[in-house]
Amino acid sequence: PLINVHLVLPSELSKSSLCYEFHGLADTYFNLLSNNCTSINAHYAAIPTHPTVNIIDEVAIRTTDLANQCVDISINLNCIVSVNRVPIELHQVYLTNGLEVTRYSDQVRVSVPSCSGGQSLGVQMSCQSGTLFDPYDDERFTARTMRVGIRRSHFVEDGGHSHGLLGRLTWTVG
Repeated sequence: PLINVHLVLPSELSKSSLCYEFHGLADTYFNLLSNNCTSINAHYAAIPTHPTVNIIDEVAIRTTDLANQCVDISINLNCIVSVNRVPIELHQVYLTNGLEVTRYSDQVRVSVPSCSGGQSLGVQMSCQSGTLFDPYDDERFTARTMRVGIRRSHFVEDGGHSHGLLGRLTWTVG
């Protein structure tokens, strides 16, 4: 699964991008990025026709909104999204207390307010069919995948409290 992290570095005026590909274990959750008020986790699943290839089939975001209320956002491989277990309809925008979630047919955009007063965190999930490669049988095949993009990260400004697969690197770069 491909994960893009867009960072704005203090010495640059344009956005920089770091691109990662994580090969998670099937039926395992990985913490991608967390700080004091937001946690982004990905669930990995094996593709039934290619059990050696794992993809992200769900992203879960737990955050605190500007009213200091805990909010759970869940997005699956088909870009079906729910906020606190309430489904968000196609082209619907959920906008409450600084938290924004928008669902499109093949994409979900989430904007989470910063608990430190900095820039908001933007997360974009793209659900699409793509060509994958199975390194064990040297075969290319098409499967539904989920790309995760993270932008305008306030994690860089959180005093070094970020963690997860991307959190430590994001802090180091910032």
